[in-house]
Amino acid sequence: MYGYDRAVGGSHRSLPRRTCRNVVFPASDGPTMHQLCGTGDHEGRSLRIIPSNSNPNSYTHTTHNSAAPSAPGIHDTLRHGIGPSPHDAQANKPSSTHPLEARLKNWEATQEAARMETLRRTFGSAEPIRRAMEMKIVRDGEWRPLELGGGGLPSVHEDILRGREDTITWEDVFTGEEMRGVVGVHEEMENKLKI
Repeated sequence: MYGYDRAVGGSHRSLPRRTCRNVVFPASDGPTMHQLCGTGDHEGRSLRIIPSNSNPNSYTHTTHNSAAPSAPGIHDTLRHGIGPSPHDAQANKPSSTHPLEARLKNWEATQEAARMETLRRTFGSAEPIRRAMEMKIVRDGEWRPLELGGGGLPSVHEDILRGREDTITWEDVFTGEEMRGVVGVHEEMENKLKI
């Protein structure tokens, strides 16, 4: 570092200042201490490849409001339908306490965050912002009724923007909507248009 600076007549202060800090990471055999060093312009952002471990410690197959009053452990189909509604917020929660399931649920989000952080470090902050705006336009612009396979599946445009237009996954074929109660077209239009 000093040899290059002296050769071009500069000083070592013209380079970005490196900051280092000690961080404790949890491990299976006890916490380990690592030293993280950087130039300070991307502190706090991560290039994590594998999602963090966020699996729940307990599991219940019924919620308090969907259980039958006479048998608390059994789902009340007559009062609450076959399964959760397509608009239910709990659809993305893991259905068991296995650690791998929680990580697989967050796999795509972690890969996308690492991809956007790499683009930000390479091309600046404009590139990830532009891609996020394009993704939001595509998500907000396309709407398909649930009876035509709408739901929460990504559109063809979204697959192209993510670079996944040539892959077919399990979720593309078996959407999980087969056993859910279908909302009528008229009810769905009323919800969409807020009538």
